[in-house]
Amino acid sequence: MEKELVGKYTMPGIGLGMLGHGGDAAGALVEAALADGYRYIDTSRFYGNEEAVGRALASSSVPRSDVWVTKKLLHPRTPPQPDLAFELEKSLRLLQTDYVDLLLMHWPRPDVSLEWALGEFAARRHLSVAQVVLRWLVQQERLVAIPGAANVEQLRENLKVLDVTLARNEIAGISWLTECAS
Repeated sequence: MEKELVGKYTMPGIGLGMLGHGGDAAGALVEAALADGYRYIDTSRFYGNEEAVGRALASSSVPRSDVWVTKKLLHPRTPPQPDLAFELEKSLRLLQTDYVDLLLMHWPRPDVSLEWALGEFAARRHLSVAQVVLRWLVQQERLVAIPGAANVEQLRENLKVLDVTLARNEIAGISWLTECAS
C-alpha cells in the first residue's frame, strides 16, 4: 500500500470512504476492506455509520494502531450549531476508540462536477472516471484519496489504480480541469 507523508505523520495513500453505507452492510464492508489490505477508513456521524464502523474495527484482527481513521464533524455553522467537543466524544464512543488519526470539518462542494471532462481520459486509459480521479489523487503530493465503495468488487477496483501511473501531461490536464472548476 502506498503511503503519504503528511507533516510528521505517515498515512495510507488510499482509504475507504463510508459515505452512503449504513447498518450491517457498512460493518461488513469495513471488515472486507481491512481483510483485503485497506488500512484507512473515513467516516462521519453525518453518514450514519460510525457505530457499524466501530464494531468492525473492534472485531477485526487488524490492530487499531495499524488503521488510520479519519472522522468528519459537520461545519460549526451547520444548523443546529453543534458543540464540537461533545460531538467528537460521542463519535469516539460509537467508533469504540479513544482517538482518531485525522479530524476534519465536513464542508461538501456539490457545485463542482468534473465527470464530463474526465471521461475523455477513462476512454484512452481503459479506466472508469472514478479510477482516473482516484489515480490522479493518489499521485498528488500531500494528498490522500478516500474513495467509497458500494461492494467488495468496488473495493478491489479502487485498489487496481495502484497498478497504473498517469503520465505528466495527463496529471497536468486533470489539474487544469480542477482549477477551472474552482
